[in-house]
Amino acid sequence: MDQVLSLVLTELKTDADAVAVAADTLLRHKGLAAQLTIRQRDMLVTAADDPRLRDLHEQRVRLHAAINARQLAGPSDGAMQTHRQRLAADRQRLDALESEIAQRSHGATHRLFELTWHDIAATLASDTALVELRRRAVFDFHAADRTKEVHAGACYSALVLRPGAPPAFVDLGDAEHIDELTGRVTALMSGRSQEEDTDKAARLRRAVLDPLLPALGGASRLLLSPDGALSTLPYEALPLDDGRLVMDRWLVCYLPTGRDALHLSQPSPAPGGPPLVLADPDLKLGTPGGANTRERAPFTPLPGAREEGRQIAEFLGVTPLAGADAVKERVTGAQSPAILHIASHGFLSPSVPRAMDPADFAVGDIVTPVDAHRQILVLDGTLATPMDFTLARDDPFERLSGRDVDDPMLRCGVALAGANTWLSGGDLPPEAGNGVLTASDLALMDLSGTRLVVLSACDSALGDTWVGEGVFGLRRAASIAGSRSLVMSLWKVPDRQTRDLMTDLYRRLWAGDGLAEALTGARQAMRRRYPHPAYWAAFVCQGDPGPVIDTRYQEDG
Repeated sequence: MDQVLSLVLTELKTDADAVAVAADTLLRHKGLAAQLTIRQRDMLVTAADDPRLRDLHEQRVRLHAAINARQLAGPSDGAMQTHRQRLAADRQRLDALESEIAQRSHGATHRLFELTWHDIAATLASDTALVELRRRAVFDFHAADRTKEVHAGACYSALVLRPGAPPAFVDLGDAEHIDELTGRVTALMSGRSQEEDTDKAARLRRAVLDPLLPALGGASRLLLSPDGALSTLPYEALPLDDGRLVMDRWLVCYLPTGRDALHLSQPSPAPGGPPLVLADPDLKLGTPGGANTRERAPFTPLPGAREEGRQIAEFLGVTPLAGADAVKERVTGAQSPAILHIASHGFLSPSVPRAMDPADFAVGDIVTPVDAHRQILVLDGTLATPMDFTLARDDPFERLSGRDVDDPMLRCGVALAGANTWLSGGDLPPEAGNGVLTASDLALMDLSGTRLVVLSACDSALGDTWVGEGVFGLRRAASIAGSRSLVMSLWKVPDRQTRDLMTDLYRRLWAGDGLAEALTGARQAMRRRYPHPAYWAAFVCQGDPGPVIDTRYQEDG
């Protein structure tokens, strides 16, 4: 894909037909892996005449959930070889199931490669612009040595679609510069950095938004599909030259890919049940795993979350699940609740530890093998087994980031009842599972009739970012599961401010505001009380920016 984009944008940018081909190529291929899964899921809605497909899907969900549980549980009694053999056998079975599912859903997935930019632009309202961002490789097609000099770095490009207008590509500049600036700006916005702001946010806006202005025309609503480091940026909080912010000029909502605009133009299935609100779970549920459980407990109670859950459940006319009732089984067993709201801790665990260069170790450092289960042979006091080492660490998230947990969708999620107990090696009642809802768990749920998922939890928008495929985390999971829209957080926000912003959001939704409008209004209100963006800019919305409250719940309430 990058070769096509680079060729067209450097050599053929005045050729309308070539630009159209590049637009189609980008829209068809960005985020393709997730889109194939989503198309297969959508087929189940109309699979009444193919019971075998539905049966295959149910087998796949059960087996995938079992693999996730086995990975996180780790080997029993230290039997690592047996553990890995069982995982390998389960994954072979899963591959076979997914292969047959792919064959039976070939027609639907094949149509992904037939859509055009015309199809997507036709779904946009007259006041809306779609911006598809791509971090791409740059190729020098005039290089003398075609084997060494063709690749010439990386840059960001944007495709802008407007109804009734041809596709417009805009180059935004060097990717490394934009990535570095984005990291600094998000650190300033979130309060993680105390560095003095020397116009960095305005410089970033001039780099990633100002070049788009001619193509945006008179649009007042933006659908943004970010890529790379820009997936961590709340565009709405960037300052304009006139003293306002982006959110004061445009209504912004994010999409996993530009193709999702086509999906949002179609009606969604009816909800499978009433709203589900879960808040402030009992993190110590179960039997503790050791004397140092309290010292290793990574999560603390959230009294503000409990009050948030109570108020929102009252809006929606349901009873919230809190404390010992906020167990995993109640979430994963729900079938397309109209709204799913979880107010708890979010987590993003570090990846599997990487080997360090021995020259980087200092005298007194405590080190540990990267593969802690490998047998060590010592001869005459000398290590005789080739082995990589890293610094030892006391990591309360070890069960989510330890050996053999290499799936980024297992290393992020939200804490449920019993989370601290499980993370410290304790035992939970069966209905609590392992006390955490990982992104992989969420992706296996059926949320095809769910109008809104709200993850009122720190870092719920984060994960491993893969260029061209998006963020592997809860935001990807909610999309795969079928939720029409999502509210998530890009960083940790204090408990009280989160509660106030969320209750204001639902008050506005209940009054009939669309999601993007309601979230913007709630953030602007919080901004007047707390000007620093750390308190209000973290929460962003993805998916359908329109209304989400079903009038039937208003009438019933």
